[in-house]
Amino acid sequence: MSLDFQIQKFNYVLSVNGKLLEVPLRRGRADSAFIDYLTFTVSKSTFRDRLAASNVVFMTEPDDEVYIHYISEVLQEIFGFGIGEKKQGKGKFFYNAYYQLGSSEVNYGTVHIGGQRGTVLIDLSGVGCQAALDGWEQRLYQFALTAERFQISRLDAAIDFFQGEFNTLKALSYYKKGLFDVRGMRPKYKLEGTDWFNNDGTGKTLYIGRRGSSKFCRVYEKGKQLGDVNSDWVRFEIEFRKNDCQIPIDMLINTGQYLAGAYKVGEKFMNAVSKRIESTNLKAETTLNQKIFHGRNQVGKLVRYLFDLGWDYERIVKSLIAEAGKYPSGLKPLEYDCTAKQVTYQHHGLIEEKAGCSQQSEMDWLCEKIQQTRLSSSALQEFNEEVEQWQFQYNQSKSDNPIISRVAEIEARQLIDKLFSKYAKYLA
Repeated sequence: MSLDFQIQKFNYVLSVNGKLLEVPLRRGRADSAFIDYLTFTVSKSTFRDRLAASNVVFMTEPDDEVYIHYISEVLQEIFGFGIGEKKQGKGKFFYNAYYQLGSSEVNYGTVHIGGQRGTVLIDLSGVGCQAALDGWEQRLYQFALTAERFQISRLDAAIDFFQGEFNTLKALSYYKKGLFDVRGMRPKYKLEGTDWFNNDGTGKTLYIGRRGSSKFCRVYEKGKQLGDVNSDWVRFEIEFRKNDCQIPIDMLINTGQYLAGAYKVGEKFMNAVSKRIESTNLKAETTLNQKIFHGRNQVGKLVRYLFDLGWDYERIVKSLIAEAGKYPSGLKPLEYDCTAKQVTYQHHGLIEEKAGCSQQSEMDWLCEKIQQTRLSSSALQEFNEEVEQWQFQYNQSKSDNPIISRVAEIEARQLIDKLFSKYAKYLA
């Protein structure tokens, strides 16, 4: 038996809090798949500990807005992009607040914080996985090894076939032969798309299992999904969820082995090597061809009319071209490379002062008011000590280090707001 087909003894159950959890089987090659979606949680204190060397002194426990800047810097080190704008509402994971990952132009995912036992949830979309800097899986794995309460709650592992080596019809045939059976039981399946019955070129999708369960399989014609009716590009994808399945962090760097070990059908393609760059290039090329096709249908007649009116090519293009940097969805450079455009993230220190005046002028006004009151000597001493704490943070906010400056500025703002609230009765 070749090494490629040697099953590693990694499939077992264990009890965590009295509950049996199945660990996905690992076999085959580690480079035969890529991660197409990822959700994980981690204790937010991990980020504070990691950046303790910033020398920022916290007078009080930092609030979530402070933590967001630590998290943003760490995520940029791992993925190549940090946290963008704060979103309205609470998001979908029952946290108190959530933020955009990366630029607002594209959907890299979201970061959720507040409540939920002091954890942070990072939800990385397929576009985010695609645009992240090479090697992010290894960097995240290294981070996870020492992070506090790191847990993967969802991981989508995928493999692409470009030349018809594997397709939806073969997958359905293998299903009927029992190659998708789980512990002797055959999961339910679903066919989606009129192409199954009409061969209309719109694409076939085969679902195996139940969405939301610990293991859910999708086999679909990716090329046709993007609009190329002649494409043989098929994607085999398994969505792993933590429900009754413990997702090992090792899956981050050995994705292909776990995908191959999920079902017996994995033996049919575990030797395949799917490189993300190949599917990324094909996706961009296919999308471009479709945009040209639809663009011609939408404006081709107008272009012909203008040309027949005597307009030259340059005048037509200048009249119809979008402003610089505006590209159609699916062709935006940031969808494929997070470094394609400079983006400002939360940890870059762009917090604004309260409208109307600076913190220093606010504090000067407050001190003047307090000096005019009849505070006891002990109360006045307490006030002066609080002002010293604020002054320390305010001075740090002038640091050349953007992280120190950003966090200290927030700390100073919190302190001055508390002072105004505490001594409000003296300010009338």
